[in-house]
Amino acid sequence: MEVYLIRHTLVAVEKGICYGQTDVPLAASFATDIEKVLRKIEQHLGHLNELSVFSSPAQRCTQLATQLNASPTIVPALRELDFGRWEMKPWQNLSMEETSAWMNDFVHQRPPEGESFLELQERTRPFLDTLPQFEKSPVIIISHAGAIRSMICQAIGLPLSQAFQLEVDYGSISKLRYRWGLWNLNFLNL
Repeated sequence: MEVYLIRHTLVAVEKGICYGQTDVPLAASFATDIEKVLRKIEQHLGHLNELSVFSSPAQRCTQLATQLNASPTIVPALRELDFGRWEMKPWQNLSMEETSAWMNDFVHQRPPEGESFLELQERTRPFLDTLPQFEKSPVIIISHAGAIRSMICQAIGLPLSQAFQLEVDYGSISKLRYRWGLWNLNFLNL
């Protein structure tokens, strides 16, 4: 089974703003950005019909998901990390003490009223665990950098503390393959 993890395209958020679960819109370039992603998918799959598509409920994900499947399955567990009180605030205006504590142990430390990276992985784990049951391959998942990193870490056994070593750019595609009871990462960032 092949699973393509796709990060949403560029968003209309000022650089340096902390956003996670806030439902922000896509950038004005979204039509061009989405077209590029669709071309990449078609190059690797050879077609765009009859795909099993799962999406975070955020509009920045569903807009791409509906281009791939008119009725994608919306999965709340695929939402981005909840940054709590930091949402939509400039990183530079946040408490240095709080951000330093989080950056030193983002796996276990929560942003104020948010969730830790471990909690994010615990949220995505049950969904990823159900995927091998799908007969139809490939599976397309449209989500966010944090959720994608957590699923890749879980699938290939990479410690969460190394999650940010995985480059997950806007519109990037990472491919996981499930075979003989094991996951492996075939390529990252098509």
